[in-house]
Amino acid sequence: MSVFRHKPGNLVMAEAVPFGQKWTYYSDHPIEAMLDPLYFISAVSRLKSGDEIRVLQVQANKVIAFADVLVTNSSLEDKTLVFYILRQPQQVIGGEGLKTVHNFAVKRGFGCFEVRDGKGNVVYVADTKQEAIDKRDELEQAA
Repeated sequence: MSVFRHKPGNLVMAEAVPFGQKWTYYSDHPIEAMLDPLYFISAVSRLKSGDEIRVLQVQANKVIAFADVLVTNSSLEDKTLVFYILRQPQQVIGGEGLKTVHNFAVKRGFGCFEVRDGKGNVVYVADTKQEAIDKRDELEQAA
């Protein structure tokens, strides 16, 4: 259980839509503390199931780490808030780049197989699934 709680003024709506709203939250608290389910419990009235929150750890106006979470259950009556971590916490190196593992995935396209990077961008198109798997393995070794 975290001893930290969120600051209501730091939770801002990034995209206002009827369902699946996007929120951004920034704080100097450790990223692990912000991913504690009780951290956002006082915002249960603002957050709905299906909302996404980008959580940023900021120090001296620089992003130190970030993570993305999806609210899966929000109940005002029970005072419960459950969320699923969409993007694991990632550390920013000197404000220049990210320490991350390149996740390449093979997806079925229209009449082909696509190799996609961690962001969902198509990096290679193959005729057969085995060709796509081989290319994925090659890209992961090169990264």
